[in-house]
Amino acid sequence: MSLTLGYWAGIRGRVEPINLLLLHSGVNFEFKGYTSLPEWAADKASMGFDFPNLPYLIDGDVKLTQTLAILRYLARKLNLGAKTEPEIRRMDLIEQQADELMQSCIRIWYNPESVKNPEKSLNDIQMPSKLEQVVKFMGENKYVFGDNVTYVDFMLYSYLDYIRQYYPDIITKNAAISSYLDRIEALPAVNKYINGEKFHRLPITGPFASWGEMPTVGYWDCRGLCEPIRLILVQAGVEFEDKRYKSKEEWAEDKFSLGFEFPNMPYLIDDEGKFTQSLAIMRYLARKHDMGATNETEQRQLDLLEQVAIELLQTCGRTWFNAEALKDPAKTLSESLVPKLEQMAKFIGDKKFLLGDRVSYVDMILYSVLDYIRLFIPDFVTRESALTSFLERVETLPNIKKYIHSDKFSRMPVTGPTALWGNKKE
Repeated sequence: MSLTLGYWAGIRGRVEPINLLLLHSGVNFEFKGYTSLPEWAADKASMGFDFPNLPYLIDGDVKLTQTLAILRYLARKLNLGAKTEPEIRRMDLIEQQADELMQSCIRIWYNPESVKNPEKSLNDIQMPSKLEQVVKFMGENKYVFGDNVTYVDFMLYSYLDYIRQYYPDIITKNAAISSYLDRIEALPAVNKYINGEKFHRLPITGPFASWGEMPTVGYWDCRGLCEPIRLILVQAGVEFEDKRYKSKEEWAEDKFSLGFEFPNMPYLIDDEGKFTQSLAIMRYLARKHDMGATNETEQRQLDLLEQVAIELLQTCGRTWFNAEALKDPAKTLSESLVPKLEQMAKFIGDKKFLLGDRVSYVDMILYSVLDYIRLFIPDFVTRESALTSFLERVETLPNIKKYIHSDKFSRMPVTGPTALWGNKKE
């Protein structure tokens, strides 16, 4: 097996979990390290990716971007994933929880004021309690899911080690986390790698979510990360309680009493369990209601498209909380968002939905994100006929059409009260 893995040279970042997975599996691969933006730009448009980005993986005819899409593909291929539906649900959950640890830290690491006081910045995002939740989730397991290593172990190890480099005390004072890191580092291939000349702890960064009861969906009183979940249930014809919290105090009353392993919003409570993390919830509902993949090719596509849609949302989301960027949002986002929308329009082309004629959960994510952008900067969406036609097709699905014309639906607010855009009702 010969693969090519591409990322920025000398930076651990988002590629390290993929790198460790391949090393642990004994897979021969070429690492293509880019040393500058011009070098990456020279390759970016010519390599045949639907959504050019770093990291990337080339495995024969399979060409993938997006870290989680790559990891999930390799986990299926190399038998490092879940085997049963209950395991899949738990793996989706801890995958997203690990990714949230990373996202939380990224927000700190790109804030000049936050990095001045590592202890305070990590306490501000409740990192100690998040680590204890991970410890409780793992219990007495050797690895995340028992005696067998999974792809999530390489995510969790990498991101915990990054935190250890940033503020060692928060890790070293947690014996269970420290022991877990030691066990991963004792894996033969990992041990050889971290003790070799190619491994460096730094740099990490670049320079610059009882049977028969009605399901309950809980979130803030806005669309945000929860709207795709609502749309999946609506499209599946599932009645549900839409629990909307009006204040932090109201949420605090429920947060630790509902029995979640990782208390957060959005959440879902149904006859099979209690779930948090928006993507873990959506993937679970997709499997349950036949809105997911039916084969490996579709799975790769959905993993990729899911992450691309989330990236579109995150790109906008950073602007919605930034007063300076909101002075001229079109200018702010012209280089970072417009090319991604053009790529998505090209991918959709004349397809009815993302997988063709069949509706998937990612259609609900993409619809929501594109509608948010349409509300924010209409021209960014309306200039692409493929995107406007896609939005119209989703809105004419019978169940969706009924929902968006009911009093249960409102275009706004998109964001919560702390955002600077999208936090007011229509």
